[in-house]
Amino acid sequence: MERRKKAVLIWASVIILVIGYGTWKVATKPKQAPPTSVATIHAQKGIPVTAEKARRGPWEHWISLYGTVESSKVVQISADRQEYVLAVLCDVGDLLSPGDAMAILDTREIKEKYEAQRAKVRELLDNYRRLQSLKKAGGASAQEVESALSAYLDGEAKLKELEIDLDRSKVSSPIEGIVMEKFVEPGDLASPGKVLFKVADLDSLEVHLVASPKDALKLANAHAARVNTPKGWIDASVKRVDPVADAQTGLLKVILEVPSESGLRPGETVEGQLKDENVAEAIYVPYEAIQRPDEGKAAVFVVSGDVAVQKEVVLGESFNGYVRIISGLDGDEKVVVRGSDRLYPNAKIWLQGE
Repeated sequence: MERRKKAVLIWASVIILVIGYGTWKVATKPKQAPPTSVATIHAQKGIPVTAEKARRGPWEHWISLYGTVESSKVVQISADRQEYVLAVLCDVGDLLSPGDAMAILDTREIKEKYEAQRAKVRELLDNYRRLQSLKKAGGASAQEVESALSAYLDGEAKLKELEIDLDRSKVSSPIEGIVMEKFVEPGDLASPGKVLFKVADLDSLEVHLVASPKDALKLANAHAARVNTPKGWIDASVKRVDPVADAQTGLLKVILEVPSESGLRPGETVEGQLKDENVAEAIYVPYEAIQRPDEGKAAVFVVSGDVAVQKEVVLGESFNGYVRIISGLDGDEKVVVRGSDRLYPNAKIWLQGE
């Protein structure tokens, strides 16, 4: 019994020691400092921003417009004679070279007439030669020989006409172009004056752009033009800028001429640009750096030590993510780009990289 009491006392002592040690560890554990707030970091280091030096150099401004490719010359193609269409060899969108067959007319009747006339011409020639021989022998007069020759020549002329008719059985493209419209199917009756196809001349391509009337003055001062094609940007020339907006759309039309080797095709939608500014030396900054402190005003934040100084600026045109600064900067300043929307005049800044 005595031994049992001793064991109980020993275990109770161990438990008390363990609990006491745990309580001591908890009580003496160093307290963690609370996390630093964003406001504290900004107060200590400043507002994180990125900045870059204002750019100085040549400046171009292009007005971007959109429109479609068209041909100034569209040829209407008809058959030269009345006949049923045997086959149609092209479709809308097909590219054609001069002489390419577009449709074949039914020539069976013409062929029969041609073969009959050719046989008749052979007979007339044989008769002429026979009379020539008889004349030498005194069996035919000169008048008979002359009449036979005349009949033979008339027969030859009619045969040539039938040959031409056979050649005209093929409706061909007179130009290099693309089929824009088709109005015929096999079995239709073709006739002179009835349009079978419309083909756009690829040597007479234009780009018809549309523009807002508010850009009329800029368009009138355009120095150059270009069009975006499958081969990249190519130079174009301004053919015409309509002075009056379309009554239905309210938009101006701008016509550009493009070279035939542009790779463009009538009907395509394309982007065109007209250059209305070409400045030898200008100051420009990323558009992201521009702030609007008050209505009608613009400003940028310039890095000065560890603070951002706000400078009011006068803006020009913007292009490709940059905006021209007409006045307000010397061109040597470093302007805040990312993070400028969180700044206020003379705010402390923390540059993150350029």
